[in-house]
Amino acid sequence: MAFNPLTPLETATLDHIRTFTTDELHVYVSEDGLTVLDVTINPALGGPLSLKIGTMLAAGQKVRLLHNHPSEDSLSSSDWETLAHHHGLLEMVVVTPNGSIYRGKVDYDFQAGQLLSVVKQANAAYTTMHSMIKVPNVSMRNPSLLSDTGRLPNVFIGQRFYELGIVDFGAWFSTPDQYAIADLQHEPIRHMWSAFLRRTWP
Repeated sequence: MAFNPLTPLETATLDHIRTFTTDELHVYVSEDGLTVLDVTINPALGGPLSLKIGTMLAAGQKVRLLHNHPSEDSLSSSDWETLAHHHGLLEMVVVTPNGSIYRGKVDYDFQAGQLLSVVKQANAAYTTMHSMIKVPNVSMRNPSLLSDTGRLPNVFIGQRFYELGIVDFGAWFSTPDQYAIADLQHEPIRHMWSAFLRRTWP
């Protein structure tokens, strides 16, 4: 997980955009994290890279995309696909409303090729994992754990991609998500998810 520390500009930007819950804001910054290159507003489910940034990436300029996920999810399948298409140039940083931060990048062409071949299954994998979030797979000893677990399938998918050596992925959990992750270690769904992900992407 070789990521440079976030700059004060990036940290302040993430803290601001996480408060937006009806739109997804894209804030593009330079590789050193010191200059804002472009800002776009997209629907809550996201949107494409801006035309300006697409041109910069095509010219070989490295860019970091900071954006919020109102859904509370980690990087999505479309995020990973975009990173594969712009390997070595684009990094993404996602912030959730409760303050968790996820980072992803794809450095090499061989990783990009492998990622594009496996990411096709990511949406189906997400749906299957979400369908497992029910009693008795998740106990009721913590009443909020059922809803908290719903924020985590894409975290585990990103971690699986990292285990396969095809992406760099990092997670910095907010306090609520730290508790959810800790509680999940003692639940049957944790082992079910792990086994499912190993079967899906051996």
